[in-house]
Amino acid sequence: MTTKTLKLAGIGATAVAAIGTGAVPAASASTTHKKTTHKKSTHHKATQHKAKGKANQKAGASKVYAGSTAQTMWGPVGVKITVAGKKMTAIAISAGPHTQLSYQLQSQSLPILRSEALKSQSYKINGVSGATITSMGFDQSLYSAMKKAHLV
Repeated sequence: MTTKTLKLAGIGATAVAAIGTGAVPAASASTTHKKTTHKKSTHHKATQHKAKGKANQKAGASKVYAGSTAQTMWGPVGVKITVAGKKMTAIAISAGPHTQLSYQLQSQSLPILRSEALKSQSYKINGVSGATITSMGFDQSLYSAMKKAHLV
């Protein structure tokens, strides 16, 4: 059986319908592109870039940090956190369930884990009953991302 990767943002109608039919939906991703303008002067461009970087630091620009992917018996679990200042503002989860049961476990437990981690601003959260292995994989990946972001 091939592994399909999902982005779990919560249990929505698609996830509920997929669980009922036995289908595992494919991931959807959105990409944001920035329009770049070219300047004639290299010196001017470098000066602008430095000034822009300082402005972003002062404004508390957010950065994304990817944690290592935890390999669990129910499939891989990976976390990407968005950090603004010293606070996690978002957590994106990617999971690759192997079976219908693993899809059900992950689609029900990962949104709860994400919510608890955002509330507590920590990887030290209670696991979800009945999804201990998935919870441990989430914690492992979240810890890795938080360490990269210097939050632990």
